[in-house]
Amino acid sequence: MIKAVEGAVSLNDNVRDISVALDGTWQKRGHSSMNGVITATSLDTGKVIDFECLSKYCFTCKNISSNCENCQKNYEGSSGGMEEKGAMKIFQRSVFSTKNVR
Repeated sequence: MIKAVEGAVSLNDNVRDISVALDGTWQKRGHSSMNGVITATSLDTGKVIDFECLSKYCFTCKNISSNCENCQKNYEGSSGGMEEKGAMKIFQRSVFSTKNVR
């Protein structure tokens, strides 16, 4: 995805402020899903430049051990709020990571 970011930056005259479209989808229709994915797609290239997977559930914690070391649950709140939270995580990662874009 770093190549997709660099491609968008080069099309933007090497300006690191790039335009993206954010979209979320859920594992299940409606606002009762336990899992969701949010993607950031470059408006210039149409390529996905980042994504965030959110889950309100961890199979290991729920069924095997209450103290699992690799918990997959990374979101609490309404399923409808996953898109907003994922978008915030993508933006924070884009600014404070090696991608260094806004």
